[in-house]
Amino acid sequence: MEYSSYRQDQEEKDFIVFYHQLGFSYNDIIDEFYIQFKRIIMKGTISKIISKFNTTGNVEIFKSPGRPEVYPERYKRELARCICQEAEKSFRDLERDKILNPEGASKNPIQRTMDDYNIRSVVKPKRIDLMDQDSIQKRKKFALLHQSWTII
Repeated sequence: MEYSSYRQDQEEKDFIVFYHQLGFSYNDIIDEFYIQFKRIIMKGTISKIISKFNTTGNVEIFKSPGRPEVYPERYKRELARCICQEAEKSFRDLERDKILNPEGASKNPIQRTMDDYNIRSVVKPKRIDLMDQDSIQKRKKFALLHQSWTII
C-alpha cells in the first residue's frame, strides 16, 4: 500500500472533487480512491483539495512563479556588455560596483547572467603578470611533460 499525502496529479484531484460533489463522505472517497488508483490518501489531503476547490473554483496545478528576477532582460544585456569590456573584474568587484550593479544583487544573479550569455570566467593568478614570456613557456612545457604525475 502506498500512502499519498501530497502531489496528486490532476486526474486524482478531479476524482476527489467529483465524489465530494456527489455527496460521498471522506471515508467513502478514501475507499473509492483506493479502488481506482491503488493508493491510500488521508482525510487531510481530501480536506485541502476540497478547500482549494471551494476557494478558487478549481484544483488546477499551477506552475510556481518562483523568485522575481533582480534585473530585467535589458539590464542583463547591458551587464553582459560591461563585463566583456571590463574583463579583468572579478565577481566580487562586479557585486560591489554601484554603477554596474545598482540593485546590489549578489554574485549568483551575476553568474547566471554570464551563463545566459555564454561568458566564462577564468582565474588568472597574479604571479603570471610578474613572469616574463620565457618563464611562462618553460612552465607550460614542464606542465605538459608531467601531466600524468600523481601524488602517492
